[in-house]
Amino acid sequence: MSSTSIPNQVKVKLWVAAGGRCQYPGCNIALYRDSVTLFEMNRAYIAHIVADSPGGPRGDEVLSPKLAIDFSNLMLLCDTHHRLIDHEDVAGHPVELLKQFKKDHEERIAHVTGLDNTRKTYIITYSANIGMRKGQISPEQVRAAVLAQDLYPATQSSIDLNMTQNATNDDSATFWKTECKNIDGFISARICGLGPDGNDMKHLSIFALAPIPLLMYFGKKLGDILPMDIYQRHRDTEEWIWPASIENGQAYSLDVVRPAYKGASGVILELSLSGLIDPDSVRRTMDEELPWFRLSIPEPNRDHLKSKAQLREFGDLYHRTLSRISVETGEGCTIHMFPAVPVAAAIQMGRNLLPKSDGRILVYDYNRDKKGWLKTICI
Repeated sequence: MSSTSIPNQVKVKLWVAAGGRCQYPGCNIALYRDSVTLFEMNRAYIAHIVADSPGGPRGDEVLSPKLAIDFSNLMLLCDTHHRLIDHEDVAGHPVELLKQFKKDHEERIAHVTGLDNTRKTYIITYSANIGMRKGQISPEQVRAAVLAQDLYPATQSSIDLNMTQNATNDDSATFWKTECKNIDGFISARICGLGPDGNDMKHLSIFALAPIPLLMYFGKKLGDILPMDIYQRHRDTEEWIWPASIENGQAYSLDVVRPAYKGASGVILELSLSGLIDPDSVRRTMDEELPWFRLSIPEPNRDHLKSKAQLREFGDLYHRTLSRISVETGEGCTIHMFPAVPVAAAIQMGRNLLPKSDGRILVYDYNRDKKGWLKTICI
């Protein structure tokens, strides 16, 4: 146990630089309160990188007395990681490694606290059952994704719509009707007006895991009035962080399977992006041979969406496609939509809808148990 008395000004500097959190990588626990009871208390330990005595952990005859109260030689740690580096695994925590831990943590805290209030965002999450799976969204991953965009959460907790306890199956009309009502109530009560902190909501960060038709409906209700970022969970990393840079993705294309004509009562719009839709499955669903448009990429797969630029590119083509259908068919045409798209694309599709110009959209959802497409909701 160190017997060195650290000057108060050094302690304050260390607490501020560490953001009041443990500087051990992956911990980051708040050291100004108990994590269980939230009782406010000082549970921090000030640890020496080079021990303050030559016989201590990583001690040195010359450096120990010289750096005993030096800020550069001190770390703020929780009890667990203080014990780890000084008692349980001293050999596994050499001086240079601990210096890197301290540097990385303090640079991150400086970056986050340096963001001004124009970078404030309100985190919105929506999760619902997808078949038998529950859409679980990790709060830790969400915050990491937001910070990676040089944004910071406006409030400690996100604004959540969690419908994973709904016991109704998605092959029931009641399921879709109930979920849409839940979205309506959530948007009107939680998103419109002031945020939980009493300030105007000027930017949103959207994270969602739910069936595609509901994500489209959610996007439509969010609209395009408020600026927002939509995030995609990436299966290869199992995170929501948009990669900083990637190679050019697959190009989106629009193909005409059957041409449109004036006065058509309906149009099939197939979106084969996250998976390849079997044309026969669509034909078995429709009773008549309607005009058919296909928006796709060369190799549809669940992980093709890798950047916000790709999402914008898709949104532009999707909007142009709706406009083309409207021009070529005229008013009163119903779009029968068969989507296999990433979650972020589904939300963007809803946001891109123009109530006064885009026609009626009937969204279908593929049900594996029924081995076919089911009508869900009209948007």
